[in-house]
Amino acid sequence: MSFSATQLFIEIFVVGVLLVSAFSPIIIAYSPRAMARKGVLPIGDLIELKPVVLLLAVALLYSVGIAGNRLLERAYTCLPVGSVDEGMYSDELPVRDHSEIAREWVERHKTYLKVSRAASFSSLAFLGSMLWYQYYYIVWGSGRRYSHRRRYTRKHYVVALLFGFICSLAYLSEGAHYRKHLSEYHQLIKQPPDYLKRL
Repeated sequence: MSFSATQLFIEIFVVGVLLVSAFSPIIIAYSPRAMARKGVLPIGDLIELKPVVLLLAVALLYSVGIAGNRLLERAYTCLPVGSVDEGMYSDELPVRDHSEIAREWVERHKTYLKVSRAASFSSLAFLGSMLWYQYYYIVWGSGRRYSHRRRYTRKHYVVALLFGFICSLAYLSEGAHYRKHLSEYHQLIKQPPDYLKRL
């Protein structure tokens, strides 16, 4: 794979990991094997998995990353926070086609947007998933073997909330920066300065 293809695979895989981790409390709540283990994300068994299972897990995470990135992209454009994506698409294609450096610049900033968007959503989803876990723990956990185990404490909620706030700010800041400089780059391509016209 070329560098751009490798970078695309990594960013989509990271998005998949973030999204699956965001809903891990719900997965744990319905998995007796996971409930029996301690920790926020009991993944100790992954070390013992066979190569075929690991390959399937990577493929699953990558598929979740593709679908999740597309859904988040559409969902965020319907929200006020998603306004950073408006007007970008008409400018991206001519800028990408201008040069290899410009294409890498576009792809780099789109990676920042994808990861920060997924991280901000995943933090909020993780908060909701922890609340569901606590609800499941209280309502259906009585009488179960591991019903006494409280996996998430107040600090987990605080950290998830702060992380989501920081990632949301990063997404908004990066989106504003990208939109501004993308528009300037596009205008420069369409109407180069006089000194460039004389060259």
